[in-house]
Amino acid sequence: MYKNEEDRRAANRRSYANNPEKYRERNRVKREKRKTLIFEALGNQCSLCESVDRMEIDHINPALKTSRQSILSMGLPTAMAQIDNLRLLCYNCHRKWSTAQRKAAYKLLYALPLEEQIKLVSNEID
Repeated sequence: MYKNEEDRRAANRRSYANNPEKYRERNRVKREKRKTLIFEALGNQCSLCESVDRMEIDHINPALKTSRQSILSMGLPTAMAQIDNLRLLCYNCHRKWSTAQRKAAYKLLYALPLEEQIKLVSNEID
């Protein structure tokens, strides 16, 4: 339909500018469907306390995250490819778990000799 990619992109930008609510609603519906499918795959309850209120997705091993992007905004195939590294936690358990993870990482860092600490931190700065 369009002669080149730039014309198609320009048409998409015009369409969005003229109908922003239509696109927001479409994206909201897609996100809700993804959320429902992912939550169902993860059991629809907190994996620690079995609550069903205020559910959040937790990466079991944060080092295996493939992106900083929200799992719910990724395409479904991309999200489902990471399902083995995900679990559902309620808000309270997620806060407790994440805080404990950070404290444990901090303790591990400071258990290292000073030279190793400096090496690790320097690698993150570079």
